[in-house]
Amino acid sequence: MSSNLGSLIKKYAVILIVIVIVVIGGMFLYKLIFGSEIAYNKIEDLMVSGAQKYFRNRDLPTDNGEVKVVTINSLVETGNMKPMSKLTKDTCEGKVSVRKNGSQYLYLPSLDCENHKTKTMFSVLINEDTIVTKADGVYQMGDEYVYRGEKVKNYVSFGSRIWRIIKIDDEGIMKLISTTAEEKEAVWDNRYNVDVKERLGINDFSVSRIKDRLNSIYNGMSNKNKKHLIAKSVCVGSRNTKNKSLNSGTECSETIADLHISLPNIKDRIVASIDENCKDLSTTSCVNYNYFTSFFSSSYTTLKAEGNSHQVIYINSITGLYKSDANEEREIFLVVHIDSNELYSSGNGTWDNPYVIK
Repeated sequence: MSSNLGSLIKKYAVILIVIVIVVIGGMFLYKLIFGSEIAYNKIEDLMVSGAQKYFRNRDLPTDNGEVKVVTINSLVETGNMKPMSKLTKDTCEGKVSVRKNGSQYLYLPSLDCENHKTKTMFSVLINEDTIVTKADGVYQMGDEYVYRGEKVKNYVSFGSRIWRIIKIDDEGIMKLISTTAEEKEAVWDNRYNVDVKERLGINDFSVSRIKDRLNSIYNGMSNKNKKHLIAKSVCVGSRNTKNKSLNSGTECSETIADLHISLPNIKDRIVASIDENCKDLSTTSCVNYNYFTSFFSSSYTTLKAEGNSHQVIYINSITGLYKSDANEEREIFLVVHIDSNELYSSGNGTWDNPYVIK
């Protein structure tokens, strides 16, 4: 009996030792693979908290879109952060950029070490593996990076919505469009128009119902989401629907400044196609090899129709642009802008695993 008990004890002792070895080995391996990255992420968090303390006694940016920068050295010298030598054995330098977005402030750390560099959305999206010259992917067009083709990995999860990246402009700003219509029956404007003596609406975007609606959507967002949205100047001029060129020359004759949420334009939908026959707004084949075709139906734009005071421009999923009375009910898709220097959190840009901003 005692012999069997002894054997049983030895058996469980061996099993226990094996388990302990596996656990310790696993912990060592995890630390080896992920430990350094976690440490660097914590340093980036310390940089942000240090910058927030730093700017309690200094002027933050005052104008919409204005950016101020503080270096790690300044944070250390002012006692708002520990010296890097106490945080890591690596050789590092870095800074925190503070951007004023509306009434909110966005703090973006940038840490550059021998063994680590802050992973931003731009560094994940734009590199030698993602830029293409044919087929689906990111195309460099001048100083911009534009998503084109049918099966492109440009999904982003943000603010309880799924978006698609249209492009990154020459200022490093990502332009996103919502993948579902925000409204199915939106009215551009429904005021009484003295020119036609009916309530057909007035096609002045600056005082329109649609501008009020877009601002209402923005105001309904949490401050956590608002701080990411960059206010942009939006073209609200006129367009002649008979003009099939991508650039009419009149669309930006009038602009509205500091709009946080806007509406899509026809050029983005057309340029997204890589069909060689897609030349202008009159080409139906622009629906081919175009990711817009998979989700976009139709939407009002911010433009007025040329030649009258009551009609506005909308675009559809097939091709071209059209005009309608401003009081007609139509869909709207949302467009927002986010800094591509935002920190990357996770995702590979697919519908099932969209990019997530930290």
